[in-house]
Amino acid sequence: MLTRRSFIARASMLGFAAAPIGRAWPALLSPSGSVDRDIDAVTGDGRSVTLSRASVQELADSLRGNVLLPGVPAYDLARRVRNSQIDRHPALIVQPRGASDVSSAVQFARASNLLVAVKCGGHSPAGKSTCERGMRID
Repeated sequence: MLTRRSFIARASMLGFAAAPIGRAWPALLSPSGSVDRDIDAVTGDGRSVTLSRASVQELADSLRGNVLLPGVPAYDLARRVRNSQIDRHPALIVQPRGASDVSSAVQFARASNLLVAVKCGGHSPAGKSTCERGMRID
């Protein structure tokens, strides 16, 4: 028999076990483990822009959370949204771990004039919670 108390105890243990301790993976994931190339992205008004690898590395180093780049399994998993019809590929995905990380990501996007999408729950039927070649804050 499952009582309320045992349900809460089990659910909290599952949540604790699933929660990352520190960083779940390195702060920046690319095939080489660091930024090994410039990143092609798009601005908020649709123009192409190239992010220098040094600037992206600096962003990653300033965050407690993660920056994911294309080419690694974690990126492919993170870029998905609930609507399977939406298949977009952000230039980078920032997974902040607090308000200061969100602020840093927004400042970086603003300075680079990047297109930005915020995933939140990823439930937008129209695909507004992701973007193509912009920065997604997850």
